[in-house]
This record gives sequence, structure tokens and C-alpha cells, in this order.
Amino acid sequence: MILHRNRLIFGIIKKILRVVLGTVYHILALFNLQLTALILLIGIVLYLTGALDSNSAFKIVYELILIASVVLAIVTTVRKLLGLNKKKNDKVK
Repeated sequence: MILHRNRLIFGIIKKILRVVLGTVYHILALFNLQLTALILLIGIVLYLTGALDSNSAFKIVYELILIASVVLAIVTTVRKLLGLNKKKNDKVK
């Protein structure tokens, strides 16, 4: 009986996590921020290990990469919204 309740509880938690993480991913995909999210996760790991505090040049390079990924996401989103990323076929069917 206890095992049945544990599966029920873990099943509910699994569904909630799936919905929340799926929603977060869809928002990131809408604005093309997947690369930025990955860089932020790497930055969190580097911060927790102390790598960003010990070397200021490394911190500047990390910040430049983060800024470049945000600019790339903005450009890609604008291109997608304006329809500029679609390849045009010159052939008439």
C-alpha cells in the first residue's frame, strides 16, 4: 500500500516537473534563448567553483560570450518573426 502511494506521489511530481520544464523550454525556444540558457548554466557552475572570481580575464571573456549569445538570439528571433530565414525556391511547380 505504501509503494502504491509513493508511485502516485512521484507520478504527480513527475507530471508537474514535466509541465513546468516543458513550458520553460517552449518560452526559450520561442525567443531562441537555448544557447544563452546553456551559457548561463555553465556560468553558474563556474561561479560555484570559484573560477570566475579568481581570474578577471576569464570573467570578461565569459561576459562577452554571454552578450554575444543574447545578441545572436535577438537577431535570430527578429529574422524568424520577419520571415527572413526562409529559403526561396526559384523553381515554379
